[in-house]
Amino acid sequence: MTSNICGFFFSIYLLEAVRLSPAQVSAITFAGRLWDAATDPLVGQLVLRTRTRCGRTKPWLAAATALGPAAFLAMWLSGSAGSAFSYHLLSYLAYCACITCYHVPYASSTMLISNSAEDKDGATACRIGFELLFTIIGTGVFGAVSGRHRLAADCGAGDSGGADSPEQLQAERRGYALAALVIAGIYFACGLFATFGIRERVRLDARRDSLLSNVRSVLAFRPYVLLMLAFLCMSLGIQTVQANLGLYTTHSLGMGGHMNSGIFTVLTVAVLLVPFWARMSGRFGKKRIFMIGLLPQLPCLMLATALPPNSVAASGRGGGANSRLRENGANTRIL
Repeated sequence: MTSNICGFFFSIYLLEAVRLSPAQVSAITFAGRLWDAATDPLVGQLVLRTRTRCGRTKPWLAAATALGPAAFLAMWLSGSAGSAFSYHLLSYLAYCACITCYHVPYASSTMLISNSAEDKDGATACRIGFELLFTIIGTGVFGAVSGRHRLAADCGAGDSGGADSPEQLQAERRGYALAALVIAGIYFACGLFATFGIRERVRLDARRDSLLSNVRSVLAFRPYVLLMLAFLCMSLGIQTVQANLGLYTTHSLGMGGHMNSGIFTVLTVAVLLVPFWARMSGRFGKKRIFMIGLLPQLPCLMLATALPPNSVAASGRGGGANSRLRENGANTRIL
């Protein structure tokens, strides 16, 4: 939930409310991706070596539940003008570390709750279903609360030319902070549910393999490497579209007031189509359905970016905007 909120709104917040330059925003988001790449395998190795009376995952979930909401809220609190870049860079890295410490043990707990494959499949389906549900709820709530004071939505194309008053800018920042506070509360409640609701019933033998030896064995397995490369390219594409959807809607199409409803539509369509594509995958095979969902992506992207700036705003409900929403929904389905 919070990762999708950051993907949709964090770049917009940094550009429009904090007034960082595009280069600084790109540096912050890129640093977060690099930090994730370094911390994910490290946290996975540490979780594997954790042995407590409460289990392997519960200490990590408890710590991430306590620190994660605070780190998420800190991202949306503006520091002083001179240190805005450093403050948001450090707060974003802290949030990425907390979400890694939460998500890695949370996802790996599936193999610790039962030895039955059916139980694990059911737990995975339930986990994904609730993740999608709260992604829609969280994104809708965050967009509704923060969008009430968004200046770019009021000025159409979003080019205020620096004429916004300090009072308006502070009201916009308070709107983002209030939205982040609500989401932090949901984050904390969900974390408590996961921490005290998971019961580890499978005891795995202690592993003494080093991190380097595990990485070496993974990189030597060619099918896994090819799968990870494909997932990496696909994930980068999804994150690029996700991060720029709001900016594109506001500053290219001049529909800043419709940004939140557009994002909500993207996620809703994606979630509603998940059961259909899951059924098609079981009937026709995962590879075939993967290619069917992958092939339309480039034409949809090219069509959306080729739209004249005023065509959608003039019609109010442009077909190109709808194709953009379907394209992003397909991206989320593939992920």
